[in-house]
Amino acid sequence: MRQREDVFSGASYASSSDPRPHFGIGSAARVDKIEIHWPSGAKEEIVPPAVDRIFTIVEGKGIQNPHEHVSK
Repeated sequence: MRQREDVFSGASYASSSDPRPHFGIGSAARVDKIEIHWPSGAKEEIVPPAVDRIFTIVEGKGIQNPHEHVSK
């Protein structure tokens, strides 16, 4: 399965929205890889260690906080 989400850093005056992309994977128990195309032109592949998580990914440095769990 392929999914895409673009993140934009602004909308209108005094407004904000969650900048984190969110991807639903249905009944899948894992994700093989995440491919990121950064604004700089760099491409990065990440292998997430688990699903149902929030990850912070820094360009060129990979996953920064792999242990956060999403509460349900």
